[in-house]
Amino acid sequence: MEIEIKKALTLLQDGDILNAENILNKIYETNPKDLNVLFALSLVYHYKGDLSFYSYYLKKIIDLDPSNWVAYYNLGYAAHQKGDFEEAISYYLKALQIKQNEPEIYFHLGNTYRSKGLLNEAILSYANALINNPNYKEAVKNLSDTKMDLGNKLLYENNFEEGWKEICESNKLTRYAFSQPYWDGSDIKDKTLLLYTEWGFGDAIQFARYIPFLVNRGFKIILYCQKELVRLFQNIKGLNKTFSYEDLKLLPHFDFQFPLLDMPLILGTKKENIPATTPYLSAPPDLIKIWSKKISNYKSVLNIGLVWSGSPQTPWDNIRSIPIEHLKILSEIEKLSIFSLQKGFAVEKLKNFLNDLKIIDFTHQINDFADTAAFIENLDLVISVDTSVAHLAGALGKPTWTLLHTPPDWRWLERNGNRSFWYPNMILFEQKTRGDWLEVLLRVRKSITEILNKIT
Repeated sequence: MEIEIKKALTLLQDGDILNAENILNKIYETNPKDLNVLFALSLVYHYKGDLSFYSYYLKKIIDLDPSNWVAYYNLGYAAHQKGDFEEAISYYLKALQIKQNEPEIYFHLGNTYRSKGLLNEAILSYANALINNPNYKEAVKNLSDTKMDLGNKLLYENNFEEGWKEICESNKLTRYAFSQPYWDGSDIKDKTLLLYTEWGFGDAIQFARYIPFLVNRGFKIILYCQKELVRLFQNIKGLNKTFSYEDLKLLPHFDFQFPLLDMPLILGTKKENIPATTPYLSAPPDLIKIWSKKISNYKSVLNIGLVWSGSPQTPWDNIRSIPIEHLKILSEIEKLSIFSLQKGFAVEKLKNFLNDLKIIDFTHQINDFADTAAFIENLDLVISVDTSVAHLAGALGKPTWTLLHTPPDWRWLERNGNRSFWYPNMILFEQKTRGDWLEVLLRVRKSITEILNKIT
């Protein structure tokens, strides 16, 4: 019998599920209480994706062996896959009663808590997984992601202090392993601080507002950031040097390290004291002149830059991006030149709509955010969904209209009427009904028409 079970398991691993099932069913007919047969049959139905029979054989194992933690663990997995999170939690907890220090159980229990929205419980479970296996990389990642979820939730609730704290702890789990000590907020005049960006381009641009604060305290600052931001950030007054992520081996000596995204926590940023003076970024003057010549023959009475789509890699991009065909609402406005500031996949799609939408596209000549900034400096207004370009235009002090899905990201929740606390030059156009971009664009068209009526 043992040989036949091994043969069936080998067939199962090779993908021959049918023959494996036939062999095991024959054995089961004469050995219905053999734990090895029952476990092998559960695997057959796991491979087949049949969660009902998978659970059926696991429960038979428990009936015969109530101390079988693996069966409880697998039942937890099956319940999770079916979306029955309460049942999954119950099975995982029973498995832990038997096998108290098993990191895999804690890890999957954490996944179920997180799926159920119980973030604090998920964090505790991932932490327990790491106590029992400090090298558990998946647990580190999920712990980091869940702390990020909790941080964002707290920021949504206007609990800035605790929100920043969770976000900072999240970042610490996955960030660079520099040996230099973290800056603690104390005076380090005449010492060199390595300041580095994290997350996406928009986050780096948004929190670059804190760099002048450090410069004014007399710190020597080296900035370490994405290569697409290097030329833009090099223009910040007072920075000693700017390096891209690719230049890790070229970094000079520094005494302390600090992530740019931790600045709100260490400075106690709240709605009332957000450093919102703009502009805090600027484009290189020579680039502004170059872009002025590029677009001069295409300008009209009012010239806007437009971004309608974010990166497809962002999990929530489908709700923040506008279908390209909706843009016809804006292209029908006379005395208006619309310049695309769109990069990435959406640019390819634009090629099929250029004639209908009357969008002027120079984006193939944009190499980095310094180019985008110089382009923006030659426009009257930037209209963008919630992307890095909205942050860039805001940071440049350019009139910016940001088009938001509902509910929006935490950073846009707190506002003064329809204006952002982060960028005083930014007006927010949020959906009134989730998914309804047409209504938003009709409001935008009305506002553009009002501007044109005033200046013509």
